[in-house]
Amino acid sequence: MVAHHHHHHHHKTTHPSSSGGGKHSRTYYADTATSCIHPPYSHIATTVNNSWQIYSVLPRPTLVVTRPGPHPTAGPPTRAVLLRDTNVVVVVCGEKTVTLWDELAKAAVWTIDCAEDVCGVAALDGFVAILHPTSADIYTLLPKPTLFRTIPTYLNPQGLHSQTATSITLPGAHRGQVSHTTQLSPGTSPSTTLISAHTAPISALATSHSATLVASASETGTLVRVWACKRGAPPTLLRELRRGVERATVWSLAFDEREQAVCVASNTLTVHIFTLAEPAASSGALSSGASDQQASASSPSRAAVASTPDSPEGKNRTSILEPLAPYIPLPKYFSSTWSFAHFRIPDDRSPHDRDVQVTPCTAVFLSQHLARGDSADSGFGATSSGSSTNRQIIAVLRGLSLHLFEYDTRRGGEATSVAYYRIKTPSAVAGES
Repeated sequence: MVAHHHHHHHHKTTHPSSSGGGKHSRTYYADTATSCIHPPYSHIATTVNNSWQIYSVLPRPTLVVTRPGPHPTAGPPTRAVLLRDTNVVVVVCGEKTVTLWDELAKAAVWTIDCAEDVCGVAALDGFVAILHPTSADIYTLLPKPTLFRTIPTYLNPQGLHSQTATSITLPGAHRGQVSHTTQLSPGTSPSTTLISAHTAPISALATSHSATLVASASETGTLVRVWACKRGAPPTLLRELRRGVERATVWSLAFDEREQAVCVASNTLTVHIFTLAEPAASSGALSSGASDQQASASSPSRAAVASTPDSPEGKNRTSILEPLAPYIPLPKYFSSTWSFAHFRIPDDRSPHDRDVQVTPCTAVFLSQHLARGDSADSGFGATSSGSSTNRQIIAVLRGLSLHLFEYDTRRGGEATSVAYYRIKTPSAVAGES
């Protein structure tokens, strides 16, 4: 089973609440639902209208199940996560309550009331991680839910994390640090690697399918760093990828299932795809924990970058001055790698919503066998025909809209849009306020 992670940017939206409760009360509306797409990216979980829903992704988003909040007294569901390959859904209700719902039994099988706010949840094989503002509590599920260990984190109000079946990656306890815990399986002792990844606080994380690669971005948002985490060895910086020159908020990072590419989505509404296949030109010069700051005054203009959209033999673009690097002490800007392929996410929000804020989105590589298993009428005609091996589908989930793009893994350049769906949510559950 494919289990390459995703780091979900669950987004809390504050509205004037109808409940008239304390300062933390929230009401969720259809357009501001929290939603996440789960490894192996076959399902989407959302919380909206005082209920939670699970949708299957292909051939088009289809409602599989919808339920009211399992805990009416704790408050409405604020996020939901599917326990992969099972009929169990982890639902966060209100601020501090986490419930495991068994869809087969149609009942809540376990509920925990936390002392601290719950910022996020992650479902692993046999474990559930509950993320608080400065820590993550890992619970084993069998034979009964038991606190297994607590991992300290830097202030993490968004609940940033990424995971595979047996690993979880979190912000470390210090600013700019990443904490990567592997071998989370019953009966083994987990191992945690700490990475001095950035100087600014972490804003996005991704873990590869094998949990041997970690990608990180900081609040500066200009660079994405890819780290090799081999067991028993210190982490090494494998790649430094340049998303752009201007500061931006990186919303999501994801690896493809073959661990040969990374996609980066940010609030510029652009998704960049980087290939990891070729050796880094200047890896020797990169030191761990290097500064993310680029003095924008001295940053050269984008024109200094090779402008050909198609880079030869599937390589990322680098600066056209980069071959001179051995001879001239060029600023570090020139030796980092630019994206191989990219696309813009259409802004599909209503004019009213555009004033509120830009809804974060998650971009993931759809599993090749998932995308290829489609029939021609599924809206993916381009994928099924011809040499599908060098086409790759990327799914972008934003609130309740799903965009599908595909790009040529050999030529790169601009990705093309293949489908767009607006997920229709059921109306509010009867009997709920």
